[in-house]
Amino acid sequence: RARMVFVSRALHLLELGRVAAELRACAHPRGCAVVVGRVQRARDSLRSMLRRQMKSLLAARGITGRSGGEAARLLSEALAGSGVQAQEPRSVASWTVEERPVQVLAAWRGKPGLAGVTLPPELQSQVLDELESWARARFGDLEVPHTARDEYELTVIELPASSTAGPVVIAPANSAGGAAS
Repeated sequence: RARMVFVSRALHLLELGRVAAELRACAHPRGCAVVVGRVQRARDSLRSMLRRQMKSLLAARGITGRSGGEAARLLSEALAGSGVQAQEPRSVASWTVEERPVQVLAAWRGKPGLAGVTLPPELQSQVLDELESWARARFGDLEVPHTARDEYELTVIELPASSTAGPVVIAPANSAGGAAS
């Protein structure tokens, strides 16, 4: 049984109903803290602008991309009814990034999907080609670096103690480093 579960930069890739069921199954009877970590990018950062445009191109094809930002909220909703309490996201670190549009596009070309959705390779290539054209029109030279500030934020979702939780006994360690008998 887990008192804490940590997931970072992956929650948007998982089926949240299944994650909620697994969390309920593995949560300690005295409660469990689910800590969700993600990178929060400035709205006007290069990567954020490219991502919004990519999601727009996907939406024009009837495809809804996923986002790490909404995944924690959706997980809280999936756990609703269990007395769950989600704290507001808290920034715990920040740093400056320098990226070039050509680098971001190349990284996305190497992924097995876009915006958390698996796509047929030809569709992914078509969307990224359109995104590259948009980026050339928006930014000009795709080799020019853009600087932005990223943050790493944590959201804590607290699963309360279950009504059937019994006392948990933790045996002290003996002098040999093992549990006392």
